[in-house]
Amino acid sequence: MKRVIIVFCILLFPWPASADSHVRKSAERRVWKVLTVASLGAAAADVHFTIHNLNNGGYEKDPLARPFTNLPTPAYATFSMLGAAAADWFGWKLQRSRHPWVRRFWWVPQVVQIQGNVRGAITSSHY
Repeated sequence: MKRVIIVFCILLFPWPASADSHVRKSAERRVWKVLTVASLGAAAADVHFTIHNLNNGGYEKDPLARPFTNLPTPAYATFSMLGAAAADWFGWKLQRSRHPWVRRFWWVPQVVQIQGNVRGAITSSHY
């Protein structure tokens, strides 16, 4: 897990202040794509382990996700993937904001979503 955090830090904060704007935007777009793949993968892992946990007599501990686990499996998986896609879209919109201070934090929604789904997958896999 420490290696993943180190890789994210290397990917998210490599841009010097004097870097060319075009190069910085290109690097930010690449990082956004990597975070998008990671967020969808984390959401898929969370769905997989949660459904496996529910089928083995477990229950969902997250009070926000608990109502959606009663849905059929395809609907629950779709809902989870749409949540990840919404975080990706919100990060994309923040990246293209008119306000420079907002553009600095474009990666936050994706990282928070990835962290939540990875934590959920780890918790569900232990039961």
